[in-house]
Amino acid sequence: MAPARCERQNAAMHRLTRNLVLLAAAALSAGLPMAASAYIDITPANRTLNVNWSGGDVLRSIDYCVVSVDGTDPAGTTTLAYDVRVASPSGALQLDGPGGSVPVTVEWTDLETGITQTLLHNVVTPRDQTGVIDPCPGGDNARATLRVLAADLYTRAPGTYSATLRFRVRNLAAGVRRDVAVARLNITVPTVVHLGGLESLSLGTWNGSGDLAGSDSLCVFINAGVPYSVTATGSGAGGAFTLANGSATIAYLARWDDGTGFQPLTAGTALANRANASSTSLDCGGGTADNAVFSVQVPAANLQQAAGSGTYAGSVTVTVQAQ
Repeated sequence: MAPARCERQNAAMHRLTRNLVLLAAAALSAGLPMAASAYIDITPANRTLNVNWSGGDVLRSIDYCVVSVDGTDPAGTTTLAYDVRVASPSGALQLDGPGGSVPVTVEWTDLETGITQTLLHNVVTPRDQTGVIDPCPGGDNARATLRVLAADLYTRAPGTYSATLRFRVRNLAAGVRRDVAVARLNITVPTVVHLGGLESLSLGTWNGSGDLAGSDSLCVFINAGVPYSVTATGSGAGGAFTLANGSATIAYLARWDDGTGFQPLTAGTALANRANASSTSLDCGGGTADNAVFSVQVPAANLQQAAGSGTYAGSVTVTVQAQ
């Protein structure tokens, strides 16, 4: 009889152990929170900005509606904060084109708080951006601002420079919820020609002998890296190179040196095939590497023939064009 009682006791203990295990599992399951849902959406999903650059910094912005709420209903009443990240397939925030890369600065503004921060490539912001309910009843709540400096565009070869930027917004609820908007920026850079350093020339007072002369060192910049022509036009009749004192005039000569030696200029006529223009510095290193000289000379014979004494003055317009 004793063995039978032992078997029944063991069976009862087995059932008790199984029940305890099941109760523990149920308690563990009940202790976990149910996974909450969330919804996030950014519009417009795609935007392309085309810029024909004509000088100055490029500043463009895109306003977004970022809906971020709990639950699956985008018109829900409980909003969730979100974070934002920007990345580019090129691996950097930059425009790429025929002359290399051009940096792009990207800023993100929370229009609900007015706070702006600069975004770095593939770096996530804190999750403190203000989400709103659908469909942004108070207006767009975020703004991306793209900035490209003129100083970076001037020195690039002509052509179109492009960037593709992916803005990812994300909130947290039942794991990560996210949405993406793609912005494309295309900037077309034309051929840029710039002449700098031209200043007034004071030829002094003639003492009765010799010529009067003056010169000015200049910077010719052409981003295309091509030869150029230069045309000078005086303030005399028909564009003549003359200085005037009332109705009295004195003719002068003008010359241009591109680094290969002085060549005479004929008023109103282009002097072609000039070389050595800079394509890397708009001001030739602040004037330390000027690459042209404009020179004027008043022959003594012309001074001797002047109708009378006094101050003679004139102006000259110098035009440089890429060839």
